[in-house]
Amino acid sequence: YIIESISANTGKVLISSQSQSSIYSIRSNELTPFTDSFPTKSAFTTIFNESTYECEGRAITVRTLQGVTKQTVALGTNSTIIRFAENGSFICVMTEDFSVFLFDISRRAPKLQYSTQFSTSYDLFRVRNISLSSGGFCISATVDYYDDNRWKPAPDLFLHSPQFDKTVAIPFDGRVPKEHKWDHEDPRFLCVQVIPYQNDLESTLTGILIFPLFVADTLEVYRQTPLTIDEKQHLCGVDVPNVLITDYQNAPTFTVLPQFEGL
Repeated sequence: YIIESISANTGKVLISSQSQSSIYSIRSNELTPFTDSFPTKSAFTTIFNESTYECEGRAITVRTLQGVTKQTVALGTNSTIIRFAENGSFICVMTEDFSVFLFDISRRAPKLQYSTQFSTSYDLFRVRNISLSSGGFCISATVDYYDDNRWKPAPDLFLHSPQFDKTVAIPFDGRVPKEHKWDHEDPRFLCVQVIPYQNDLESTLTGILIFPLFVADTLEVYRQTPLTIDEKQHLCGVDVPNVLITDYQNAPTFTVLPQFEGL
């Protein structure tokens, strides 16, 4: 089947498609089947401690590692889930009406931390993808907006604070955000891959950059020295002081960010 999501926790890996999930144990750098595959209805899944979590429709389903349903947590909305992000003990879902739900899954049952509304200055927009900080304090989002009878990538990365129900837009001076990943330990460290913006501006800029950002509680951003990568490379993860880069043909490689070189 087509793999659509992979997550790992405490020596186990959850691999999911739209129709099924499989769990593997990590032993001697190899994956060994842990249980038989079990059916799922969404690839919005993750594993944490002794449970798996599937976000589908208007609810989150909690299962044992054997695939037995333990609990179903309803969001209490009429809008269905369209986006999902996880980091450590937090998961975040966004619904069709752009409601944001942040859950702490470190407890026996998922605990709703905040429920907020994501918005932008655009009259008509869609959220391309979201990422979540390790502490759950901030959600980053890339957006497309509708203009001139077509969808265009927004030139800003949006940062949303569930705690304060606040959203800010971060521009990149002639480039648009393509990928954005948070570190799994430092809750303030975010990396953003940006590409030249060529919709109507016919940008003369060249080069694909990865900007390391430190994000404060107020959503104020402190930019660090960018890393230049090849146009066929993609940011797929952050592990300070490194970023993980892939061409989707080979295994990801580690690259040290400029501000950490020589340490």
